[in-house]
Amino acid sequence: MLLDEINKISEKIEQLADSEDLEFQFSTGQFPIACIFTRKPNNQMSMIEHELIVGGQLVFIFDEEMQVAIKDDFKINDDKLNALKNSCKKLHYTFLQIYFKNNKEKENLDD
Repeated sequence: MLLDEINKISEKIEQLADSEDLEFQFSTGQFPIACIFTRKPNNQMSMIEHELIVGGQLVFIFDEEMQVAIKDDFKINDDKLNALKNSCKKLHYTFLQIYFKNNKEKENLDD
């Protein structure tokens, strides 16, 4: 059930990200856990610098308290920001439930 829930939440986040041309990464390999959104390259060339226009990064960091980091020139409307934030909070919570459940099951096997 929890795996179904985390997949459902992940799909919702992917859909929200795609609607804003964002790439999504859920970083769980170390503490703190983070949801990272970066702009997909749009292959537009700046007439002045001849570089790809990227557009920054949005990161929800789940430390002792949730923090939001906005890097470079990242812009998003308030409704989409709140939708991403709320979905990432649900994803983080569900991930912690799965992590705790797996640890308890492993402890029971070791006994």
